[in-house]
Amino acid sequence: KLRFAARTGKHKVILTPGAPDGSRRRKVELYDLEADPHERVNLAPGERRLTRALLRRLKQRETELRAEGPPVYLRVRPLPDPSGEERLRELGYLVDPPDSGPGATGSAGPDS
Repeated sequence: KLRFAARTGKHKVILTPGAPDGSRRRKVELYDLEADPHERVNLAPGERRLTRALLRRLKQRETELRAEGPPVYLRVRPLPDPSGEERLRELGYLVDPPDSGPGATGSAGPDS
């Protein structure tokens, strides 16, 4: 199940969103990691002010991440110039498929 968390100092808040169809309610948990490192005692019901503050921080971070776009490793960047592609090919990082090299005339299947 999907969960979000934020930590500040000794406190950690965990948000488990509810199901859109209402079959599961939103759940908020708050833990004092110094006193309860195994996260067994949920303090959220008695620490509403702190819980709300940490949830605001979590929402702010989510907004920042959405504004930044996808993680860098998912972004596709074009090569800087054609010679860069050639150099990567020379180093073995780019390889042509077996049937696309010089002299290839199409598919290598039995009907070609």
